[in-house]
Order: sequence, then C-alpha cells, then structure tokens
Amino acid sequence: MMKVLFFFVALLLASASYAQEPSKFLVGGYIKYMQTLGIQSWDNIEVDNLLHHRLNLSYFPSDNVTLKAALRNRLIYGDSPKRYHSLGLSYASLIDEPADDFFPLSRVLVEREPFLLHTVIDRLNVDFAWKDWQITVGRQRINWGVNLAWNPNDLFNAYSFFDFDYEERPGSDAVRVQYFPSYTSSLEFAVKAADSVDEAVAALLWRTNKWSYDFQLLSGYFKQDFVLGGAWAGQLKNAGFKGEWSLFTPLNSDSTRQTKCTAALSVDHMFQNSLFLSGSVLYNSDAGDASLFSLFVTEISARNVFPFEYSMLVLAQYPVRDRLNVSFSSIYSPGNLDLLFINPGLSFSIRDNWDLDFIAQLAWARVITYDDLAKNFYLRLKWSY
Repeated sequence: MMKVLFFFVALLLASASYAQEPSKFLVGGYIKYMQTLGIQSWDNIEVDNLLHHRLNLSYFPSDNVTLKAALRNRLIYGDSPKRYHSLGLSYASLIDEPADDFFPLSRVLVEREPFLLHTVIDRLNVDFAWKDWQITVGRQRINWGVNLAWNPNDLFNAYSFFDFDYEERPGSDAVRVQYFPSYTSSLEFAVKAADSVDEAVAALLWRTNKWSYDFQLLSGYFKQDFVLGGAWAGQLKNAGFKGEWSLFTPLNSDSTRQTKCTAALSVDHMFQNSLFLSGSVLYNSDAGDASLFSLFVTEISARNVFPFEYSMLVLAQYPVRDRLNVSFSSIYSPGNLDLLFINPGLSFSIRDNWDLDFIAQLAWARVITYDDLAKNFYLRLKWSY
C-alpha cells in the first residue's frame, strides 16, 4: 500500500512542478475517491473503492503546434476484485483490455487480491494548425455525435451512457485531417489504426449550417461495413431539436450480419428557472434477441449503441441552490425484457475545486417476474487542480 501511495504522491509533485513552467505548458487534472455499494440482495452486498487520478498535459512549442498527453490512473480495491479472483477470472483483464487501442499504452502495475492499480495514457497526440487546415495524429477523442446519450455517428469513440465516471471518454489511435473552407462549414477525414482491415475505421465527414441548423453527412468504412450517416442540430421554437442516424451495410456478401439502421432523436429545453429537460428515442433495427447478458457484455459501438430495438430516455437537471444540483434520468426499453433503468443524482460544490456527488443506478427487467437487475449506489469526492 505504501508503494501505491508513493506513486500517487509522485504524480502530484510532478504536476506541481510542471505548473511552474512558462505559459507554453498547461497542466490540469483531478483526484477522485468513489465508494460503490452494490446490492445484489440484502444478504449479498458488495463494497468497492476507487481512487482515480488524472493528469492532463499540453505543450505549445509554437502558435501552430500543440502536443497533448493525458494519464489516467486507477487504484481499485474491494469485493469485486475478490469475487473475480475466487471464480478464477481476471478482474485486471476486465479493466485493462477495454482501456487500450492499437498501441499498448495501458498497464496493470499491481494486481493483488483484493486490489489492483491500473494506468493508461488515453491521450497522446500532436496537432498541427495552418491556415484553414488542422491535422491531429495520435491517440485522441474524435467526437462526431450530436445527441446527448446515443450517438450513431460516433464511429471512433462510442461510449456507454452508464459509464458516468469517465467524463473524457476513450481515445482512438488515429489520424484526423480537418479543412475549414468557411466559418460555418468544415470537411474532415479520419482513419483509425487497426490490426486488420476487418477492424479498421475510415470515414469522411462534411458539416455546414443552413436555416439556423447545423447539418452533417458522413460516409466511409466501419469494420467490414459501408456506413452512411447524418445528423442535424437546431431549434424547434424554444426547444433544442437533434437527430442522428447511420446505415451500416456489410461489404462481405457471405456475412451473417444484416444491413442495419441506428437512429436517435432528441428534444431538450432550458426553462427560465434553469430547469433542463431532455427526451430521446433510439431505434436499433438489428438488436437481435436482447438478454440480460447482452446488456452488460455487448460491445458499445456506433453500430450497436444500446442492445434493444427501441429505447426511450428522459433526463432532468435542476440547480436547487448555488452549489447544489439534482439530476434524474431514466431509460425504458420495451420488449421481452421490459428494461427500466433509473439514475438519480445529487451534486454539491463544496468549494470552487471540490465536488461531492451521490449517484444511484437502479435497473429492473422482466425475467420470470419483474425482478431487480441492479442496485448500485455511488458516493464520489472530487478535487480538481
């Protein structure tokens, strides 16, 4: 344990020393402690702890060049690693494998029951800007989605709505070229590094603004599929109105997969009292036979952002006081499972760089009767620097 504490202290000292450098350096990050209470049943309660450190570094050697790196460190200890170990399973693989991309920038530094220490460089890129051009090479976040929860256009960095503790989202080892012919339009091409053609992603995206709406259209290759998609974002009277869709067609005629359409539509509104409401609907044409197993193990991608044919989301946020905010979201997926997910939250800003959050994730599904699927409660303290 002392070695682990020394590791985190060394990172903090390194951050502080960098902060004293000239303005060509930009340093930031946070430290979070989160305790999780997972209630499978009243006689089966698991307690897990997470110490989460992030270090963001930017270096500006010239006006046209930016170098960025970000390090994510997590110390996880509690009942979940212990349970996996008792079953002969690797909790380290569960954490390590999804964290990496083409280049091996992820490591399990310590793995001893009941805890492990994991680190990953999830941003490492160089950015060149010249006139109307911008080129970014390396591990980066390429966000093409426009909706809040479900993003069929997010070909490179799709993420799970359930993973609330990873605000920055994963990165891809990719090359991205952007061209800005005007203030309201852009054209970009991105290609993701892959071990084989079957896992490669390469696409072209065009953005423009018309009738006070932002429009985009994309086309390319996505893991053995030809993909065509688009999105819009604008105002419908006093409400925000967004839509996003992608059509995936297998290029291999022998493929068992079918042509698939994924589409999401959302409406949101901010009231005068600062109450924010949002509603979203998702259609997934080739969801297959969704099961409880598929809900937790299905790989999230633009082709399958949620493993149900139809899903509906409502979200509300309201600042009760200057430093106190409440939130609520719920997902309902009708069908053979009738999945219902409820996600209330409470956030309190203790000071300018200190935040305390209480979050619950509750789920029910129809198995034989309408049974509990999950009851997880999270208490999180965050210090930003």
